[in-house]
Amino acid sequence: MHAAKKILFTGLAGLAILAAGQSAVAQFGNSTQVEKFAVHDQNSISAISYSVIDQILEAFVIEERGRSVVRYSVMKGAGQRAIESVVSGFENIPPAKLNRDEQLAFWLNLRTLMVLHSTSAAYPSADPKLLLKSNSGFLNTPLITISEEDLSINDVDNILLTHWKDEPNLVFGLFVPTQGSPDFPVKAFSGASVKQDLEALGRKFVNRKDVVKASKGKVTIAQFLVDYQEHFGGEAGLVSHAKSLASPKLAAKWSQTARLQPKANWRLNERKERSLAAGRGRGGFGADVGGGLAGGSGFSGGGS
Repeated sequence: MHAAKKILFTGLAGLAILAAGQSAVAQFGNSTQVEKFAVHDQNSISAISYSVIDQILEAFVIEERGRSVVRYSVMKGAGQRAIESVVSGFENIPPAKLNRDEQLAFWLNLRTLMVLHSTSAAYPSADPKLLLKSNSGFLNTPLITISEEDLSINDVDNILLTHWKDEPNLVFGLFVPTQGSPDFPVKAFSGASVKQDLEALGRKFVNRKDVVKASKGKVTIAQFLVDYQEHFGGEAGLVSHAKSLASPKLAAKWSQTARLQPKANWRLNERKERSLAAGRGRGGFGADVGGGLAGGSGFSGGGS
């Protein structure tokens, strides 16, 4: 087992498992580590309940003018500790015992919490352009151990992009802390609806007024999408898929042969608070947020 390098996430907590009858694109490195997580149990009927993550997202991710913004300043302190406690619960779940959709929700939810916590830790001096450099500590510092593997945000991205390379909407769940990224979710992913939720996030992102602007012979498009164009099979695949998500009005303006002009938006996706004493989110935490979910059956003990 590797020497654990838990720079941020410590503590003990469990996620309940219910038995049911910029460029931030990952830089591929440890192929052995990535392949370790290829194993899944397609016959598994276990499902993870993420209601505790719903509470965290409700407290810190809010909708403003049709987009989500994050309350990083309010998250600092007690909010960070709550995230640390919940994230440590992922260590008790062996992904190999989940089916593919449950695995996808598992990795996306874990990644969302890792990004939220790491951005909050860097706030208020967080500069997304520096955080998202391919060699940054933000992306490459191991934060959690899953199945005896120490994982960073970049490692989780490698796992997702490798094992769900046939899922084009995956990229809409790879949130980064910029206004040029898909919106952070206000609700956790679940295995039962993860693919539908990713498609909905994709439709919302592509149809945002600042993401795609089509005019005669030219399409201005978010740098985020261009960075992931290889996941869509290249530029033509990106254009085809994005058009399939676009509104009829936008799609009609978008010529298949139009030249793509990437546009980056590096501004932090923060909610500027009027006062740092502005409360702890819309509903605050329930009493059990820091301690994970009570009850449930299924996997327990260390991941393996």
